[in-house]
Amino acid sequence: MDCKRAQDCMERYLDESISESELEEFVQHIRECNVCREDLEIYYITDLAQNLLEEDTDATYNIAQIVENDINEKLKKKRKRRHVKTFLFFVYLVLLGLVILGICMLLGYI
Repeated sequence: MDCKRAQDCMERYLDESISESELEEFVQHIRECNVCREDLEIYYITDLAQNLLEEDTDATYNIAQIVENDINEKLKKKRKRRHVKTFLFFVYLVLLGLVILGICMLLGYI
């Protein structure tokens, strides 16, 4: 199957009206062609969003807000990891100090 034919099959694939023989060829092409795979993912996301909107007519989807929330969540996780790393660094320093103190005591310096 070539890319043009795969593009023609995408809508039928999503609404499950693609024939079994076309499905096998289509899936093989999608697994081998990254461009068509990305196009299918875009079709899939668009179809999924449309279905969500049709199911819940009162819902509003503020994409800008969803992206902003995602950005904030990722920044929050990054800050948390940084705090954990800082804490572990100070624990390491305290343990290192205790080890040095113990060695000094064993050698009679203290």
